[in-house]
Amino acid sequence: MLDAAARLGAVVIADETTAELDIDRVPELQPLAAYGPAVMVGSVGKTVWGGVRVGWIRADRPLIRRLLAVRSPGDLGTPILEQLMVARLVRQTDEILALRREQLRAGRDRLEHLLADAFPDWHVPHVDGGISTWVGLGAPVSSQLALAARSHGLIIAAGPRFGIDGAFERFLRLPICYTPEETDAAVAALARAWRSLSGAPAPDPSVLAAVV
Repeated sequence: MLDAAARLGAVVIADETTAELDIDRVPELQPLAAYGPAVMVGSVGKTVWGGVRVGWIRADRPLIRRLLAVRSPGDLGTPILEQLMVARLVRQTDEILALRREQLRAGRDRLEHLLADAFPDWHVPHVDGGISTWVGLGAPVSSQLALAARSHGLIIAAGPRFGIDGAFERFLRLPICYTPEETDAAVAALARAWRSLSGAPAPDPSVLAAVV
């Protein structure tokens, strides 16, 4: 892929923000840039804490200089405190990732178990990593379910929020990174919302996609 991009003069940008959140498998591949020219994008927002909005771009110096020139007029820069925090956290990356994998493994296993009991007709894949799973609902009701969930105190993003023209209406993206108590409460609320859809007429998906 990198060779083909080089021949075409295309710039490959690889966002490997969640690549290190591998739960079960032993990492076998190096970052994409190890195999050829590629711009790498990373962040601690997924591996460490979503509240620390600090990321980075790894590229050749001429491109970095161009990016800096473009960014400067648009903002005042990343807050110093967060940068200092990340500078210390990256020294503990291995320890932090080990803890995150343990937490994600427990969260994934619990969510899969709860969903299997509450929604036996749904397709729940066994994910090997990341912070979420895409669940198959078996019907194009993702937007309708997301709206119903709000009335039960649960805010979730409908599948079409991650696509265009109503894509992913049969799917729901659910996080695996919450505490057991939060996951239990969320699945219980989701089950109530799902039951409330029984027998209800399905509204126009195009209208739902615009508001959810």
